[in-house]
Amino acid sequence: MLQTLGHASGNDAKDACVSKELASVTELPGNTETVIAWLSEDGLVLVFDRLTESKENSERLSLNVADSDDCSATSLAWIPDLGVEGNPLLCVGFAHGGVSLFSHKAAVLFSFLVSPTAILRVRYYMQTAKSIPMDQTTCGGVKDAMQKPGSRPRLSLMLLHEHGRVVVIEPEGIRKAAGQLPDPEDHPLDALGFSVYDLRGRAGITDAVLLPDARSLEDPFAIKRRDDTMSVVALGSQPFLSMHSLRHTASSSGPGRSLLGTAASALGSYARSWVASRNTSSGHPQRDRGAVLKIAGFAQASEIQVAPRLSTELPVAAKFIDASRQGEVLIPAPWNSSDSTRLAATCDAYGRVALFCLESLRCLHLWKGYRDAQVAWVSASLAKAVAGEGHEHRSKDHTSPDLPGLVIYAPRRGLLELWHLWSPTGPKRLAASCVGSDCILLSQGGRAYLWWQSGKVDRVLWPAAGAATPPSIDPDSDAFDSADSQDT
Repeated sequence: MLQTLGHASGNDAKDACVSKELASVTELPGNTETVIAWLSEDGLVLVFDRLTESKENSERLSLNVADSDDCSATSLAWIPDLGVEGNPLLCVGFAHGGVSLFSHKAAVLFSFLVSPTAILRVRYYMQTAKSIPMDQTTCGGVKDAMQKPGSRPRLSLMLLHEHGRVVVIEPEGIRKAAGQLPDPEDHPLDALGFSVYDLRGRAGITDAVLLPDARSLEDPFAIKRRDDTMSVVALGSQPFLSMHSLRHTASSSGPGRSLLGTAASALGSYARSWVASRNTSSGHPQRDRGAVLKIAGFAQASEIQVAPRLSTELPVAAKFIDASRQGEVLIPAPWNSSDSTRLAATCDAYGRVALFCLESLRCLHLWKGYRDAQVAWVSASLAKAVAGEGHEHRSKDHTSPDLPGLVIYAPRRGLLELWHLWSPTGPKRLAASCVGSDCILLSQGGRAYLWWQSGKVDRVLWPAAGAATPPSIDPDSDAFDSADSQDT
């Protein structure tokens, strides 16, 4: 079930990372190297750990990214394929709303700020070529960037800010600002193409996932997804889950509310624009091109502020109501085609892990008794490819190569489980391992990794056909008992 990738420096992962959201892992193209980036508990230091075969040869690089809590780093994630030669970029969000992009070699590429509120989550999502939910008038060449149907899906960056603000950024603008494409004539930040959305009609938000081409709830029997929809699923409290759809804006908010919201947004944007440009003769802020090379935690907001833009309100289109439940983490499953089911796993404050369909907000399965659980997804095809297994093996374990499995780590019990979700009788546990209580479960692109406090990093593998629990371990031991689970 576990395959050792290497060792990082002897680390204080448990003490330094208060949650898995403050650490992220990536494998460079060709699986030539694995890098873990993580933040200190106070958010003032960013650490890059490069895995090596032995702990003695491990490499670590630490960077100071802020000097006070007001501008400390709050979230980070590796974004694949955005760097030079297809290498990933590390996106780090800060408490004052700033964002910095780093190369896999820990070099800061540029920084920017869209909304002056703390960033709660940094995520990326795959976008099909036929549906671009961004405003067609945004800068960054959105129309020109649209790909033909059947081409490779595009990546976009999503930032979740406090108070329900979501910022979606196009990849071409990131590449231009990072100097990978010909320099723009104007300031590098003017190349960023982005849209801003405000999630309305709910209370606290702790996590969110963007869903391009979501099926409409008004037509549950629809086979094809609409090309003109852009939905966001938010997790938190009151309600536990909510879907916000761009296509529902006009009908849900009403003409009076829509007009009032638009006027207020326009007035706020005008005020911010006037403040930024009040000391310039041309009416546009005079920004130093070199300032964007600073780490956001050390930059003034005016140095990395992009031109303000009107936000679009996204009212609630559907809800999953549970008055007593407080959502903590929402982890979407990877999908490989436009018609695949959009699933996600949630963890809440009551020790429950739930499997949801993101398009219907239906709870498909519930695991109870998993306090402080961490979850990740494993693609069966990727895991088997790593293990060197062929197609003949896939036909024996009744799994489709495109359907992911769910990994659940229960630190209070020191138990790591892999669940097969596509069994006719419901989710089935394929494998389990006692790993201790001091690990961190990480995931990236359909792969799951277990980071031990000693610095060792293991990859979670799909079990071979017919694999059984080792004879030295009693399968009826209490240590391997799964907590209660049920279909809903």
